[in-house]
Amino acid sequence: MKESGGGTTVDEASHNAWGFENGRTYFDSWDTAIPIVAKTLKERYVDKGLISPEQIMAVYAPPAILNGGGWAKDINLFFSQMETL
Repeated sequence: MKESGGGTTVDEASHNAWGFENGRTYFDSWDTAIPIVAKTLKERYVDKGLISPEQIMAVYAPPAILNGGGWAKDINLFFSQMETL
């Protein structure tokens, strides 16, 4: 939701609703995209012990920290919205 407006700001043919690699990556299908994105997130963050949006923000979007941590706040908001579904 955060990186691509839930897929609304990227080319539908890219199968890249995450804005993965700054939206430059085009995947052949959703079935191809999902495992690649999940594996990359696991390797870059989870495997390094970074599991909360605040921890990930420090590596992924460090300028956001200087601006009040808006990136992590937005991610936490999306998580809370999903939990109510």
